[in-house]
Amino acid sequence: MKQSKLLAGFLLTISFVLCAAQNNAELVNVKIVNQQSRINVVASTVVAMTPSGFIGLLNETENDCSWIHNCVSVSFEQNNETLSSAASSKNIQRETQKWRTLFKSPWPLNKREMVSYSKYSVSDKGETLIEIIGDDQATAKFKNSVLITNVQAKWIVYPINETHSKLTYIGFADPGGIIPRFLIDNMLKTAAENTFLNIREIAQLKALQNTQTDERYGNISQSQRKNR
Repeated sequence: MKQSKLLAGFLLTISFVLCAAQNNAELVNVKIVNQQSRINVVASTVVAMTPSGFIGLLNETENDCSWIHNCVSVSFEQNNETLSSAASSKNIQRETQKWRTLFKSPWPLNKREMVSYSKYSVSDKGETLIEIIGDDQATAKFKNSVLITNVQAKWIVYPINETHSKLTYIGFADPGGIIPRFLIDNMLKTAAENTFLNIREIAQLKALQNTQTDERYGNISQSQRKNR
């Protein structure tokens, strides 16, 4: 009897996990594409956020990066020196921003560290593009961390209407160290999915707050008109 209850509980747990995974897949589309030694991540979703709202979220990551899966910290680094040869060869301009990001990793893996340049632009199609290029000549700053290399990524924010946008992330990187390929694939997919779900949650919360604010001001205006 006890074994049957344990089995039933296990099957129920598996069912919940599969349902959650299916629901997440309906909200966020994530693909992992392996091309030789390069691992490409392609993720997309629709968010209740404008392009400027998403850029604002990115600019606040130095204060709060919790929406990025496994992010420990993000710090802006002044870029007053001559760019490294690796960055220069990738046409990174001086006016781009340089960031250092620290990620925690599941045991027994070491933390991962990424040094990258970001550049903002708007395409002819009206898409807001945020291009990210890693600086492979950088060195790890934090203790017991491994530098992520060969970083090339792009955020694409396409406005659908005044309140919603299609958000797409395309990128690849070498996580460094000796990690089984299946584990890398699983980690990348989980990271992309959770990050996009967090963005959706933040966007929905801000949209709700804006709606409540509008309703509050609307009620105040109606009350003022009645008192006249």
